[in-house]
Amino acid sequence: MARHEATYHVTVEVSSAALLGRTPGLVRVEGRVVELFRTDGRLRVGDPVTFVEAVTRPGDEIPCGGTRWKGCDEVLAAGFIEAFLDGEPPDCAVALWQSEVVPSPTAVPRMQGRFPLVALREQKRRALAERGRWGSWWWPFG
Repeated sequence: MARHEATYHVTVEVSSAALLGRTPGLVRVEGRVVELFRTDGRLRVGDPVTFVEAVTRPGDEIPCGGTRWKGCDEVLAAGFIEAFLDGEPPDCAVALWQSEVVPSPTAVPRMQGRFPLVALREQKRRALAERGRWGSWWWPFG
């Protein structure tokens, strides 16, 4: 759902990445948008963005939870990161750690962001709302 509901889907050219403290921890990433796959109009190609990535190093004791950890050295050396972002540009947040380091920008996203089942549910909700059936939009049997 995080990929489907994220406001932005972008590829960022990383201009700087800095470890905030020690690992496991966070790396603050700064860069500019070079590919834009989804936007609400507030973010454009060429705009600056900042966000953090959760990182770890071999031997770190990883806390329990749903965090998708990335290799610290990989993020620090990244040239490009494709990510699903939310927030008020330039200060953004990765939607539930849905990002990956990529070798170069591409016109077609490497990460898939729209899921048919979620889209069908949203389409059904809109159709039922238009017919004035808000009270039963959640009921799957009509």
